[in-house]
Amino acid sequence: MIGQAALDQVTFQIVNFGDLTLGRTMGSTVLIDLDAAGWGWFVDETPGDDLEFALSLSDLEKVALETSPAFGRMDLLTVVMHEFGHVLGLKDLAPNAAGLMSETLDAGTRVLPPDGSGDAPLVIMDPQPAGRSGKFSAAVAAAAKSQGSSWLMDFLVDAARASYNPFDPLDKIRIKISDDDK
Repeated sequence: MIGQAALDQVTFQIVNFGDLTLGRTMGSTVLIDLDAAGWGWFVDETPGDDLEFALSLSDLEKVALETSPAFGRMDLLTVVMHEFGHVLGLKDLAPNAAGLMSETLDAGTRVLPPDGSGDAPLVIMDPQPAGRSGKFSAAVAAAAKSQGSSWLMDFLVDAARASYNPFDPLDKIRIKISDDDK
């Protein structure tokens, strides 16, 4: 259960990298770029169905069509799963390698984790997002306003208050908004 213990310790920080970095993991802290390196985040309100990514490049890689709200944006779910992989000890693959742990991600692309042979999934999604509540810091409010209501923003805010967690049983994940990013 080493994987579960590692994920129980994860904290998130929303930062402004100022370059093309989407996310980075430092120990058990996952840093997520505020604006997806200028691309903007696609935050999926229905993360269990992948309908916004209609074109399948493979069983594990899907692409959004021009009519999709995910088109031209970075998929936050893919980035969070990638960073969870680092928390679990997985290393980056070469930039052009296929797979969730590839060092790069194209806009409008969702990459799913492999099922593995009997392994627990890397991320378990609740298909029903939490209702928005609580107060946001200025950074989270700006991100939420630009992206609209989302399951991830609900998760970040509510998990910080420990009142709801759609990633059951990861109820110990905490969020810290960096004051350095104004």
